[in-house]
Amino acid sequence: CKLCSQQNKGEYLLILFLPKFSNVYTATCFTFILRPMTLDQLLDYALSKSEVEESLPFGPDVLVLKTNGKMFLLIPLDTDPLRFNAKCDPERAEQLREEYVGIRPGYHMNKKLWNTILLDGSVPWALVRELIDHSYELIRAKPKKATPKK
Repeated sequence: CKLCSQQNKGEYLLILFLPKFSNVYTATCFTFILRPMTLDQLLDYALSKSEVEESLPFGPDVLVLKTNGKMFLLIPLDTDPLRFNAKCDPERAEQLREEYVGIRPGYHMNKKLWNTILLDGSVPWALVRELIDHSYELIRAKPKKATPKK
């Protein structure tokens, strides 16, 4: 923040201009962090999409959400803060990582195509929902994964 010489690392700044005298204002800077999204809120949003399946293919601590038989969200349940992996356009993935401290290369995923999004309050809820939508739409656009014959 230029006003208070503090670094902005995922915080949102609120600057109030308070009257000091009749025609002179002083600026006051407040830093606050948005309330983090919960697992229930994340799941409510993601599961509201059509044809989404939940599974635990990697064990009880990693929830996978699929559409068209393909993964679009991977949610480790044993992390603090809560985080999830979402597929992303490669150019946009890089841009988001540079802009937000809470968006990192996908943990245990193809780092070019996947981001890990921390739900610690550093990424606005609107962007979290947009990234879920983007991942879902990238996967929905591809043909359904063929089921193996038995």
